[in-house]
Amino acid sequence: MIEFITNNIQIILAVIGISILVILWVIGKKDIVKSVLLQFVIDAEAKYGSGTGAIKHDTVVGWIKAKFPTLFLFISDKTLDKWIEDVVQYIKSELGEKA
Repeated sequence: MIEFITNNIQIILAVIGISILVILWVIGKKDIVKSVLLQFVIDAEAKYGSGTGAIKHDTVVGWIKAKFPTLFLFISDKTLDKWIEDVVQYIKSELGEKA
């Protein structure tokens, strides 16, 4: 059992992390989940700059799928797109349209 845990620790931690994010989202702690997405969106903006919305979106989705593959056992691509759009709208409302 210990060997299984040590061999699969990254997967176990990823499943726990994703489960926590989904549970928090479901019980209304959307701000915590959005803060994780916010960092991904900020990183994509820093990497690609303005005028590259589709590239940034695809990059954020790719990062999320790479880092949290089990998330998609719980949510659809459409839900993730909505979450990302919510974060982008939050950034625009807080920093202005040019942000």
